[in-house]
Amino acid sequence: MKVLDLDLDFFLDRAATRIDHYTRDRLPEQDYSPWGAYEVECFLEKQCGLSPAHPIMGKFFKYHHEVFYFWRDIIARGQLKIPFEVVHIDAHADFGLGDTSYFYLLCELLHKDISCRLTPEEGAEKLNPGNFLAFAIACRWINKIVYVKHPDNYRIDIAEFYFENCQTDSGYIQLKSYHIKSLRENLHDIRRLPPTALEPKVPICITTLQDFKESTNYDFVCLTQSQGYTPKSSDELLPIIKKYIQTF
Repeated sequence: MKVLDLDLDFFLDRAATRIDHYTRDRLPEQDYSPWGAYEVECFLEKQCGLSPAHPIMGKFFKYHHEVFYFWRDIIARGQLKIPFEVVHIDAHADFGLGDTSYFYLLCELLHKDISCRLTPEEGAEKLNPGNFLAFAIACRWINKIVYVKHPDNYRIDIAEFYFENCQTDSGYIQLKSYHIKSLRENLHDIRRLPPTALEPKVPICITTLQDFKESTNYDFVCLTQSQGYTPKSSDELLPIIKKYIQTF
């Protein structure tokens, strides 16, 4: 199965960086401009393979970590079969770059049985809107990620220790569990620190707006507003995008 995960902040001329993932303060209008409606329609139809005549089942969210709970619910109901592929179209990778949630994820959550990982703690340094995708991988829900980067994002915004062998060009995400004391002491030279256990590898394809094109069908579409990362004017794009979604 395959899920298309759209963040409204992708459809801006610039990618925003903020500390408070939960803020309701919108970005300043004078600094960020949304795409035009025609541009969005062309992208969704020609590059994502969507059609307003055949909308895909999905849901709208204000904050991106709400997608984690949605996936968990529809997995429990048998509507979403695991593992599944995620096409993540976002101005951010959502692996928690910029916070220290990796201590909780790698040194606590990964030491638990899979069933106990489904209810992670939420907070600025735990599950939050900026890292939910790493937590979904920790639950072993995902078997492939296609990450379409924002044109303004020239770096790989995923920490190296989330990749296989800590190599950002490996083509695989591989989460690793550590003891927290060792991780704190060796974070500057993480490649030399042997993990206590390795999670299954998840292929990841990091691509650009120009190179991305997907023609296969999706089973679900998730659309997130990300209030703190978008200006109010971008809300005008929501009804445009929702034409392609049959809401739950």
